[in-house]
Amino acid sequence: MVEAETPQGAVAEAVTTDETSMRRTRRTLSIIALTLSAVFAPLSIVTVWSSNEVLDTDRYVENVAPLARDPEVQQAIANGVVNALFAKIDVQAVVKENLPPQAALLAGPITASIETGARRLTLAFVESDRFPPLWELMNRTAHRLMVKAITGGGDNVQVNDGRIVLDLQPVLQAAVTNLADRGFTFVEQVPLNTINLQFELFSVPELGAAQTAASLLDTLDWVTPIMCLGLLAAGLLLAPARRRRALIGWCLGTAGALLLLGVSINIGRQYYLNAVTTTKLPRDTAAAVFDTLVRFLRDGIRVVLVVVVITAVIAYLTGPSKGAVAVRGGLTKAGTKVPIGSGKAAGFAAQYRTALMGGGVALAGIVVLLAETPTPGFVLLFGIVLLVYLAGVWVLAGSASAAAVPGEEASVPEVP
Repeated sequence: MVEAETPQGAVAEAVTTDETSMRRTRRTLSIIALTLSAVFAPLSIVTVWSSNEVLDTDRYVENVAPLARDPEVQQAIANGVVNALFAKIDVQAVVKENLPPQAALLAGPITASIETGARRLTLAFVESDRFPPLWELMNRTAHRLMVKAITGGGDNVQVNDGRIVLDLQPVLQAAVTNLADRGFTFVEQVPLNTINLQFELFSVPELGAAQTAASLLDTLDWVTPIMCLGLLAAGLLLAPARRRRALIGWCLGTAGALLLLGVSINIGRQYYLNAVTTTKLPRDTAAAVFDTLVRFLRDGIRVVLVVVVITAVIAYLTGPSKGAVAVRGGLTKAGTKVPIGSGKAAGFAAQYRTALMGGGVALAGIVVLLAETPTPGFVLLFGIVLLVYLAGVWVLAGSASAAAVPGEEASVPEVP
C-alpha cells in the first residue's frame, strides 16, 4: 500500500526546490557580474590612459618627453629643418656668386658639402641638451591648444585638417642661429616667417566627434574603475559558495582580457604604421612615436596583470585544494624547526594568523594604489615580498602549534 505524501514532506520538498532555484539564480548573477568586471578591467586601463593623454597636459608632456632623445625623431626633425631652409634659398646660386668664373663647376659639389655640413650641425643641435626643453615647450603649447579645441575652451583655436601638429618654429630659429654662428651665414637671409614647419603627432579627423569623446572620457576615467571593482564585489557576494574559486576564476578571466588587449595594441600598431608612413614621417619615426605614446598604457596592463596573477596565487594557496594543503603543510613542518617556536612572536602569529595575513594583503594593495606611477617591476617585487611575508607568518604560526603539542604534527588549517 502506497502511503500518501504528508503535507510536511511536500513543504520540505518545495523549500528544497526554492533553495536550489535561488542558488542557481545567484550563481548565474555571480558569473555575469564577474564576467562584466573582467571586461571592465582592461576598459578601465584604456579610459584612464586615454583621459590622461587627451586632457592632462602635464601627463602628456611627461609621456612624450623621451621622444626628444629618440634618434629617429631627432633625425626626422633635423632633416625637416634643413630641407625647409634649403627650399627657401638657392644655395648653389649663392656659391656661384662667390666663386671665380673658372671655378663655377665646383658649385655643385660645394653646395652638396654645405648641405651635408648643415645637416650634421643641425642634428648635433637636436641631439644636444638644448633641444629637450624646446621639445617640451612645443608639446605643452600644442597640447593645450588641442585641449581647448576639443573641449570648446577657446573659440579661436582650430585643429587644421584634423591634424594635431607641433609648430617647429622655435627649433628652426635655434637651428638658424646655431648654423650662422658656425659660418653658414647665408641661412640668415631666409625669411623664417614664411616657413610653416610642423611635426605631426596624431590626428583628430572629426572635431565634433573628438569633443564628444573628450567629454565622455572625462566621465569614464573614474566610472569604469568603480564599475570594475563594484561588479567584482557583487559577483563574490552573490556566489552561493566557493567564493575563493570565484575570485580565482575572475583573476584568470581578467588576465585573459588583459593579454587580449596587449595583442590588440600590437595589431593596431601595425595598422597605424601602414597608414601613416610617408616620406615626411618614416616608418621608424612613426614607430618611435607610437611606442612612446602607448608606453604608459602597456605599463598599466602589465601592472594590473601582475596584481591579478598574485591575487590568484594567494587565493589558491589559502584554499582547500590538495596542492595548497601540501604547500601549507610544508610551511607548517618548516615551522617546527624555527628556534623561537615557543616565543611570544610565534604565539601571537598563531593566534592572529588570519588577521596578520589579511592585513599584509590589504597594506600591499593600499601601497600599490597610492603609488603615483607604479611600474610592473615595482608591483612584481612588492608581490614577491608579500608572498614571503605570508609564508613567514605561516611558518611562525606553525612553529607555535608544534611547540604546543610536542611530538605531534601540527594540523594544517585552511585560511578563511
